[in-house]
Amino acid sequence: MSSDTSSTSGFKSWDLTPYEQQRKPHELLRDEELCISPKSLQSELTCPICLDLLRNTRTTKECLHRFCCDCIETALRSGNKECPTCRKKLISKRCLRRDPNFDALIMKLFPSRNDLDEFHEKVLASKSKLKSLSSKLTS
Repeated sequence: MSSDTSSTSGFKSWDLTPYEQQRKPHELLRDEELCISPKSLQSELTCPICLDLLRNTRTTKECLHRFCCDCIETALRSGNKECPTCRKKLISKRCLRRDPNFDALIMKLFPSRNDLDEFHEKVLASKSKLKSLSSKLTS
């Protein structure tokens, strides 16, 4: 697709290719639902240090990895001045910021610990189904 500026009107006129003339426009997504796999959701909501649900989330300013407040502060105090996920330098707690939006998302998804336990059971069930299907396919 190229554009030419008409000297008389000052507006651009577009030269469309045959494909662009025939193709249908993409439909706009109008729903407010989001589909995400349980496995990827679990990895986003899990602290890589304690492997539990994020609590009082802190995000590194440099690499944007998320950790529990207690976990990352303990790691920094112990002399480990780097991100536990990617090993970028973290000089002090000033390299961290609170993430209240992420905490609100977690509270919305799992208002109680029982909801989280049910979610973990579903993830484990889906993993076992995948393993059994893959073993049936290979045998």
